[in-house]
Amino acid sequence: MIKKNISLALILISFLGSTQSLKKGIDLFDQGELESSKKFFKAIDDDNPERNYYLGRIAFEQDELDDAVDFFEDAIDEKESSKYYTWLGNSLGVMAQNANMLRQGILAPQVKEAFEKAVALNPKELDAQWGLMEYYTQAPGFMGGSWEKAEETANAIKKVDLLRGYDAMIIVYSRQEKYDLAEKEYIAASNFDSRRVLNLGMFYQRRGNYEKAFKLSLIHISEPTRLGM
Repeated sequence: MIKKNISLALILISFLGSTQSLKKGIDLFDQGELESSKKFFKAIDDDNPERNYYLGRIAFEQDELDDAVDFFEDAIDEKESSKYYTWLGNSLGVMAQNANMLRQGILAPQVKEAFEKAVALNPKELDAQWGLMEYYTQAPGFMGGSWEKAEETANAIKKVDLLRGYDAMIIVYSRQEKYDLAEKEYIAASNFDSRRVLNLGMFYQRRGNYEKAFKLSLIHISEPTRLGM
């Protein structure tokens, strides 16, 4: 019994020491001390998924995208996590943006798969949902692009964060040139948060609808119910 208690104590000490190392590295990362943070995480066993996740984040910030992908994949090998898949998708997405058409065709399905796995693990992972919405609105149909899925994803975002969902739906409708529907989302966002009235006014100006833009400027933001223009 004594030996068992000693073993448990050693495990606890080891765990606490690892947690402390992680916290210090995370604090350094949050403070923008990337090189110091990298040094701390490099000293931790490479089978620690959080260690690999933060090394991936550091590599991403330093525009070392191949390394970032490797680290996020290593983290996933140890533990599947929505945030790991989200950042894998982010890294692959940036790589695809800067790649030639041939490599884009290879990377694009990997981006989609990473975001889909993130959402499957946690539907409230909004960055992954947003990544999927962007993908569905920009990828051609034969690569999985879909306006229907884009709208479904924007609605899924609304269920978690209403205002961000309005923003997502605005993008979906605007990219389809369904500006009447986009206007409704702008108005709904303005009614929900009066600070968004400025965005609505800019939308009218971009569309050349200066009459509505002027009318909007005369409406006091304390009367949001009057924005149903």
